[in-house]
Amino acid sequence: MKHQLVLSLIAVVATCGLLSNSSAHAAITSVSGSGQHVPISTDVSFNQFESELVSGFDELQNVSVAANTLKVDFLISAGDVGSQFPGANLPPNSPTYLGAGSYSSHLLHYDPVGDAGVGGVATFTFDGDVVGIIANTTYLVESDASVGVPTTTYETSEQRRYESFNGTGDPDLFTIVSSNSVSIDYAYVAFGYLDDLRVITAHGTDCAVPEPSTYAMAGLGLLGLLAYRRFR
Repeated sequence: MKHQLVLSLIAVVATCGLLSNSSAHAAITSVSGSGQHVPISTDVSFNQFESELVSGFDELQNVSVAANTLKVDFLISAGDVGSQFPGANLPPNSPTYLGAGSYSSHLLHYDPVGDAGVGGVATFTFDGDVVGIIANTTYLVESDASVGVPTTTYETSEQRRYESFNGTGDPDLFTIVSSNSVSIDYAYVAFGYLDDLRVITAHGTDCAVPEPSTYAMAGLGLLGLLAYRRFR
């Protein structure tokens, strides 16, 4: 029985260690349609990461956010699943904030060569539920400092936003496909512009990490078990 307990502790420690570096931090877990999941570039300002596809970048993960500090254009809840939204050119008159908690950030980035519209729906699935969407320039730039990648250069001009109106007269559109999936339904940029949509998700569930004393007990138990098996 003691041997089984030690082995269980070792399994927990090993499994948590593996999860903390893989699936628990997978962030964007799948992409379909006119999208791609790629490592974030050191520069995603205008004309620096061009693609005919919508690029999904994972930004900072498991960020602790205090109440009334991270502004979003859309607070997302279970009731929004299946709903389609336009982007946002200007911040709302009254800021909307995420509640205090642990969040992960992902940037959906569309910067084609020249004037272009995305060729089809691009759907991104995340390892945590979608809780907020940032679309207007002001909030995108503000949130770069808190959830963006510190070593990445972002566009800061008004040409960066996921627009509620654009050069075609139609809004950029996205849909909350499921609790943890967002689709880019329509995006169009004129020359000199790019479309960024920042998706904030609840941080993916991590395996509970044991206290240091648990690691020590498990390690000693393993040594004792190996010695017992060797000299029995």
